[in-house]
Amino acid sequence: MTTDTTPTDSPVRRRRVYYLGGVDPRGVRFYHKLYQSEAAAQAAVNGCAYDVGEWQKTGDFASSWDVTAQHSNAADTTRTRYTFLGWEDLIRELCPISLRSALAAMPGLYGRYAAQGGFATAWVHGRRFFWLMVLPLIYGVLAVLVMGLVAGLMAWGVTQFSPNPWLACLAALVGVVGMGALALWLARGMHLVWLLGAIAFVPRWGRTRPQALTERWDAFAAQIHADLAQDAAQQPPCVADEVLIVGHCGGTMAAVCVADRFLAMLPAPGGPPVKLVTLGSVIPLLGVVREAHWFRAQLVRVGNSAMPWKAFSAPADPLCYPLVDPFAVCGLPAPEGAGGFQVKSSRFDQMFDPATYALTRRNAFRIHFQYLMATQLPVDNDYFTLTAGPRALVVVPQPAPKP
Repeated sequence: MTTDTTPTDSPVRRRRVYYLGGVDPRGVRFYHKLYQSEAAAQAAVNGCAYDVGEWQKTGDFASSWDVTAQHSNAADTTRTRYTFLGWEDLIRELCPISLRSALAAMPGLYGRYAAQGGFATAWVHGRRFFWLMVLPLIYGVLAVLVMGLVAGLMAWGVTQFSPNPWLACLAALVGVVGMGALALWLARGMHLVWLLGAIAFVPRWGRTRPQALTERWDAFAAQIHADLAQDAAQQPPCVADEVLIVGHCGGTMAAVCVADRFLAMLPAPGGPPVKLVTLGSVIPLLGVVREAHWFRAQLVRVGNSAMPWKAFSAPADPLCYPLVDPFAVCGLPAPEGAGGFQVKSSRFDQMFDPATYALTRRNAFRIHFQYLMATQLPVDNDYFTLTAGPRALVVVPQPAPKP
């Protein structure tokens, strides 16, 4: 397995990480607890010591905590300021995850989005993601058919004992209500209501480009600039050796938007060593929306900038477009930026023994969060080596496609 980081002879002593989660109404409390617990689990595997501090508000939409990592193979300690950039309030506002909103979204999602080629793109570039996208529709159709069948059977059963049609109607109603309640309970347990609402939110985002989201990305970019300026103004300066903008799942789209706004705010070309990291990307979900030309323009600007970009994904993750070039999928030219763009497999299969890996990948949502979680076996690309390790992330630009 090739390494994703530079050798330890030039260790990273200070790092800033800016994390953007996906279409998830859970906020900083959940993600801080996840980082804290998984860092402890990873420490037992890596032989490192991770001291994860408590989180505190550090901006209008930012919360931060400090991570001090003492590495078994490095004399230097790495100190990371990890900042959670929250947009879960806008997710709750713009993407209400409820049965009513999910059902209302179905015609637009399975009609307009299909007509624009969204499902065809998923079929070609993320077959497992395609099946998850259509799973709510398949489940809904099957649930209606089963409710009808059960209602008919119950009504027929009543007629065998009583000719009263009202009793048959009551039995059918009980069957519909009972099976409907069971179907809804199962759907929530399978996260299908959330899945439908989250997937339907992205095409709406592409069509309408809500002003609240645009303003939030500007605020995030300004926060990063302010933090870096504050570091440089300290006496002596306390400049980070590496700055990472990290997006996971739906946060990969948000991270592109924030990176674009950050670059637009730079006073001059160059600037601090800021890198973009995307984990489990769903960028094509937004990039193929016909009206999302504004997002495709942002993709081009980030790709053609000096900001290095490394895109981690895994074929075992069914909630992403694994190992795809988002530029090619969105019909855009290959990036030509000096920073470089690289697609890299996270190799979840190397993080576990075969039996544990087979069990873990059965749960789509569990394996989708593996990017942020501890490993069972030591690897060089676990999340805590990436965000708190002594080595800087290396981006090896992909070769240009052959004409």
